[in-house]
Amino acid sequence: MDVAFANLGVAVWTSTDGFILGQVLTTTPEKKSGGKRHVYVSDDNVRRCQHLADELNAIMARWNSAVVLAEMPTGGGQNSKAVQAMGMALAVVSTVCALRGVSLHTIQPSETKKLVGAKGNGKIDKVLVQNFIEKIQPGFLSAFNKGQREHVADAAICIEIARRSPYLRGLLK
Repeated sequence: MDVAFANLGVAVWTSTDGFILGQVLTTTPEKKSGGKRHVYVSDDNVRRCQHLADELNAIMARWNSAVVLAEMPTGGGQNSKAVQAMGMALAVVSTVCALRGVSLHTIQPSETKKLVGAKGNGKIDKVLVQNFIEKIQPGFLSAFNKGQREHVADAAICIEIARRSPYLRGLLK
């Protein structure tokens, strides 16, 4: 899972079929409409959190998820709004996992860099991640537009990291 508030990337994997689902759960801020004079940010954040929780819960129920592997950046966001959004997304994911009794394990971006062979201290080149996933399961990302492909690939790479990890490999069925 690529945890984010506006575009949360999800990938589902089984040991028999490989990647079977890629999806991006999106939320957008509500705009003033229908004679509304003001949309309170707190009310809108609640609506967006509930939407993410409902969608994530439905996916986990449909696929009978046993474990969630989520990429969690360790550093701060670019600004306070970004940090708040990441915190809300993390709270939604961890709460849904807890309520469903599903194990949640975090993957650090540095683990992704190591797996795909990225160099330097900067951000990970998203094309490297996408190419890595396409080599493992050709065509998996082809149904997505450029923005969606990035989030689904980030979710899928978490699974690939777990498959190669002596600690996390045993969690996968």
